[in-house]
Amino acid sequence: MATTPAEAPAARPADTPHTVLVLGAGSSFEAGLPVGAQLKTAIANLLDIRFENFGRGGHTGDNGIVEAFRAVTRDINPLLHDSWRIRDAMPQALSIDNFLDAHRGQAQIELAGKLGIVQSILQAERASKLFINPNANPPTLNFATLQNTWFNKFFQTLTENCRFEDLEGRLRSIVIVNFNYDRCIDHFLLHSIQNYYLVDPQAAAQALSHLRILHPYGSVGSLPHVNPSQPMNHVALGANFQGNRLLEVSHGIKTFTEGTDENSSEILAIRELVQNAKRLVFLGFAYHPLNMELLFPKPDAITERSGLVLGTAYGISESDKKVISKDLHERSGIIGEYEFPDLTCSDFFVKYSRTLSMA
Repeated sequence: MATTPAEAPAARPADTPHTVLVLGAGSSFEAGLPVGAQLKTAIANLLDIRFENFGRGGHTGDNGIVEAFRAVTRDINPLLHDSWRIRDAMPQALSIDNFLDAHRGQAQIELAGKLGIVQSILQAERASKLFINPNANPPTLNFATLQNTWFNKFFQTLTENCRFEDLEGRLRSIVIVNFNYDRCIDHFLLHSIQNYYLVDPQAAAQALSHLRILHPYGSVGSLPHVNPSQPMNHVALGANFQGNRLLEVSHGIKTFTEGTDENSSEILAIRELVQNAKRLVFLGFAYHPLNMELLFPKPDAITERSGLVLGTAYGISESDKKVISKDLHERSGIIGEYEFPDLTCSDFFVKYSRTLSMA
């Protein structure tokens, strides 16, 4: 869908990003992480906790979650029953986020759901192409396995004709709104900067600090390069936690209600950044109404401006693409081009390499 471009808007503040990149579950899939349906199945399996022979014969489900339950209460039976409710409802749910939103205010269901999310994401990170075996010699990322992913193509776009000393400016021009709980893009960029520019981890982390990454629904924790002076708060990619530590990490996950709480979330910052950006790019995003509502300001706060809206629409029908375009136009106020090709994230960066160029 295309509309007639409007007059150029007034100059934006210097710290306003040119591009907002919105990541959905499909963006992490190329690194080996689960998409929505797979995540629901993984969570259901982890929460299928059944004790054999009155607890003397072990149990199904995840032991780390069982230990986290025991850190909360001596009688874990109510939490087990709520875990089974989540397990049984996952085939029906659009996503775990939608299910938790439908049960907002039910603390035990929220706790069990968040523990399931954290454990499934950490396990998926550990099995992904991005995981670095700490016992390997040397412990480095295998960039060859990531060569054909959008992660690598995005890095090529970011660094095209760019010296290390100019990288800060490139990173400042982008904001990433990551609807995923994982830290794939943060982790990849940190190691890619080190490897490509031949700089130490500290220099790479300093450069990466200029890229703003916002998680509307929280994440499974801060990677070690974030706030290095507070190692107790770090959660390495694919960390293996149980009990109290798993419980602590689960507090970083937000339901939709918590994510849209203006007093305790980043929603106002996200909406302001999205509203002022000249270019919105959606990768692996499903355009679910709850997430669309979170991204954009209320209708009375929308101002029209020229811009560009691009997004992957892998497997989405032409009819639904028109609905998505209309919805985004009404929510964003952007008058310009709207394109949603039926492409994977990697192929998207190939097809739109000139459009997305930062050189």
